[in-house]
Amino acid sequence: MDTLDLLLTRRSISAKDMGEPGPDDATLNRILAAGIRVPDHGKLGPWRIQVLRKPGQAALGDVLARIYAEQNPEAEERLVELERRRPQRAPILLAVTARIDPLHPKIPVMEQQLSGGALCQNILVAAHASGFAAQWLTEWPAYHPAGAPGARPRARY
Repeated sequence: MDTLDLLLTRRSISAKDMGEPGPDDATLNRILAAGIRVPDHGKLGPWRIQVLRKPGQAALGDVLARIYAEQNPEAEERLVELERRRPQRAPILLAVTARIDPLHPKIPVMEQQLSGGALCQNILVAAHASGFAAQWLTEWPAYHPAGAPGARPRARY
């Protein structure tokens, strides 16, 4: 498949519809290597990628369930469990966080943010090129004060 066909056929697949297997370590490393090949004025790398496999997803789910239950004390247990399972819907979860330097003397915040968006897009395209479904998904935990400041888009395989 040529590059244009690859771009024309890429579609997000809902995380709940993704199943095993996810990419093996070698394929994931290749996807991530393609991901970081983005415009990055000043070579700041204004983003971080955390790879969460099932144990990490479960730990994150426990945190989300606790936060949700604390903020919604009347919530039914099934809703708390939904939050516990939220990060576990796909074989692999990538948490991409912004690390913006708002005071950088030469590189505007917008360029740093766009670099993070380009990173996520590259990851999605590289996953598709490797035969995997992926989705860029930002949900309430990305904006919660317990998380990193700003949006934290996440790609799932």
